[in-house]
Amino acid sequence: MNNGKNDFKFPGYITTKSDFYWLNILLNVISSGILILDRGDMSKILVNKEFLEIFNFIDKDDGKPILLNMEDILKINLYRSNGEKLDNGDFPTIKSIEGENIKDLELILKPGTDEEKRILTDSLPIYGKSGDILAAITVISDISELKEIEKNLVKATKGRKLISQDFNGRMLNILNSMVNIFKIDEEYDNQDKDETGLNSNKLNSILFNFVQEILSCWDSVGEVEIREYVELILSLIQEIYNKKVDLKVYGHAPMTLDMVMNCGLIINDIVAYRLRSFQSNLHINEVIADRFPSFHNNNIFEMRIQLNSNKGKIRVKIIDNGPKVHVWTENHIEKTLTLANQLLGELSGFIRIDSNKQLTSFDFEFLYLEI
Repeated sequence: MNNGKNDFKFPGYITTKSDFYWLNILLNVISSGILILDRGDMSKILVNKEFLEIFNFIDKDDGKPILLNMEDILKINLYRSNGEKLDNGDFPTIKSIEGENIKDLELILKPGTDEEKRILTDSLPIYGKSGDILAAITVISDISELKEIEKNLVKATKGRKLISQDFNGRMLNILNSMVNIFKIDEEYDNQDKDETGLNSNKLNSILFNFVQEILSCWDSVGEVEIREYVELILSLIQEIYNKKVDLKVYGHAPMTLDMVMNCGLIINDIVAYRLRSFQSNLHINEVIADRFPSFHNNNIFEMRIQLNSNKGKIRVKIIDNGPKVHVWTENHIEKTLTLANQLLGELSGFIRIDSNKQLTSFDFEFLYLEI
């Protein structure tokens, strides 16, 4: 292959030897392949060393400018991304010498071996002072490695999506099983519920529906904000009890989905227990008010839930002004909060209960691995 180095002459747009010297240095420090076509002599193309490397041309590094024959350039096997071979007239440098700007044209280079290269080309005409086109310059980047990374990322994303779908399916099966476990017969259900029909079983059903909705809507389940669930049940309770309760939630606690299930079940157990206590106390006050009209029943149940999640440590504090929990009822509480105590035991967590005439607090925390 004749690269034309021995018959070099200045292109028409270069006026002095010094100009060309600095142009040659500039071209060879650029990390992309460069082609410059002089309109005055379209049989030769000025290229840099990076171009030779991309297209596997032999470079005799003698320090002289690198000129290649146009016929050798047009022998390069270039294909569009759809597999169509690039015609000579569509070569970016040829199109730009006619005045066309080419931007981000992705092509496939097939050098005659099994190895293919992906290249990205940008090309534009060079205009003189009179507005005539003097030359065209084309920049070529080898993006084969980037395309391979992109390909692997697509595969990884698809794989992750399949894993997420499988995970979602398994979680939904687990949820369905848990729904069946938490279903209780009508007799026990009637014993456990208050006059509103709201008990821990129904709160758990709301939790399951909440998690199912997340699994159905999200492609990939990462961390979930449990505050959304707490706000959901508090708004429901507020609606049921109307002006008899004042419930608020503070803080944030993003956590993994399995921890949302565990934490939600513990919160449900405590909230349902305190609502039952409030309902019983409210009923007693109403009976007293009926017998003694002078008795003023102005009892509004107030509950505050504080959420915190930091470095895998979850802490939830539930405070209310409901009936006091007496020390002698500690064993009764353990039996009443069976699910909460069981889950905290499995999570190596603990709960502190503090109660006086004004406020009762349930403060529990546990750790989880942030994966």
